[in-house]
Amino acid sequence: MSQSWSLLRFSGIIAIIIGWVTIFLAAFLHPWFLLEKNALSDLGALNVPDNHIFNFGLMLSSIPIFLYGLYLAKNLNKLGCTGGVFLVIASVSLFLIGLYPEGTYPHLFVSVEFFVSVLVASLIISLSLLTLGFKKHGLSGLILIWTCIILALTVPWPSIGTLEVEVLLFITIWLIVMLHYHLTTGK
Repeated sequence: MSQSWSLLRFSGIIAIIIGWVTIFLAAFLHPWFLLEKNALSDLGALNVPDNHIFNFGLMLSSIPIFLYGLYLAKNLNKLGCTGGVFLVIASVSLFLIGLYPEGTYPHLFVSVEFFVSVLVASLIISLSLLTLGFKKHGLSGLILIWTCIILALTVPWPSIGTLEVEVLLFITIWLIVMLHYHLTTGK
């Protein structure tokens, strides 16, 4: 594997760091934002001052997710390749969330598509690791994502924003599991 391809295994973590910095910076700049009442997309809604910070940050974070999806599609088995493709789809959806902010027609669709695609991708990739014999990483990923889905569907979340943060926290932990997989296997 070439050096440039092997560096892409870190792009998932880079993407989530960019995402969290974007969310925290946008929330800091908008003191009216309350996680218990708002969706994260409210930070980038039309007519919100400095909405470009949130929207551009999402678009920027979609690039390393796209690259990470390609890396996984190239370096895992067929099942993992499918998961990588779902991650690429999630990255395109995330880019479109920034391009079509809250208050525009396709925003709701691409937002839902992002969260569904990233969860499906992480489930498939975790299952792929399990089938490849990486039981610790695969099982950890499956437990994390199924726990996330069960909580998302059963907890009465006070706002869409709290639900979004719940999913993002689980995806962050899953990406840390994936980083551990890459570092311990060299793959």
